[in-house]
Amino acid sequence: MSRCYTFVIFGDKVRKIKLAKLYEKVNNIKTDFLHKLTHQIVNESQIDYVFVEDLNVRGMLKNHKLARSISAASWNRFYTYLKYKVTIRVQSKGKGITTSN
Repeated sequence: MSRCYTFVIFGDKVRKIKLAKLYEKVNNIKTDFLHKLTHQIVNESQIDYVFVEDLNVRGMLKNHKLARSISAASWNRFYTYLKYKVTIRVQSKGKGITTSN
């Protein structure tokens, strides 16, 4: 984006708006996928326990070959959605919940 040489300021604004819309669309696709996946894990499976492994994401990001893929995976958002949905399901059943950080 910064390497585009234009003499028209309006064209630059149009490109920025298109790029922002593209980023928003990608973000919406990721969010939709995470909601569907957590819904499937919590509601469609007949399980009583959900275990999530505590990963060293900072250490994994030091691997430069995988850093972009790992950071794009949105693991923290997945964990947040899963924890929320499990909490709601457990409260609706009237059972206790235990989480550890």
